[in-house]
Amino acid sequence: MSMCTYPLEEKAALVIGAKLSAAVILGDAYKNDRASLPEKLAALLDAGTPAWRIAEGREFEPWFRENGFYNASDAYDVLSGADVQNLVHCSEFIGSGQPAGGFEDVPSSLAASDEWDDDFICLVTPEKSGTLFRAAYDSPADLVREYEEKLAPFIGPGFDYAGRIMDVCGTYYA
Repeated sequence: MSMCTYPLEEKAALVIGAKLSAAVILGDAYKNDRASLPEKLAALLDAGTPAWRIAEGREFEPWFRENGFYNASDAYDVLSGADVQNLVHCSEFIGSGQPAGGFEDVPSSLAASDEWDDDFICLVTPEKSGTLFRAAYDSPADLVREYEEKLAPFIGPGFDYAGRIMDVCGTYYA
């Protein structure tokens, strides 16, 4: 079997990194297999704590790591299994990301630029695309709402989507 290199360039994609992967997988586990979660973790979700807030904290980090919750491929499987559209998943991705146009001044939970080297990457891409004389969205807030509609059922309300929207460019192998 031969390996080929393919380019990947996505504008204004929502980057699903390790902690967001954990939130997606946690939200799915809570809905479908609550008994598999530690009682203290399930109790937080029962009390209304959003999955993303738990995943961004450090208290359950060892448990998430031991149970594979930081895996972008598993987050992709959860989202694609729920028919979330416009998902991109690549293995052996080498590339970088910069804050997308319209999001440069948004405080980001990601670095000013992110780099990936031989990593799995999972992205949610915009449903609409613009043309030379027409923007795809009326405002950045419209794109944020689109991503929120797709992911809030998994990760809960109040998540900072704008801080994870990037232009991603690189190559992957398949």
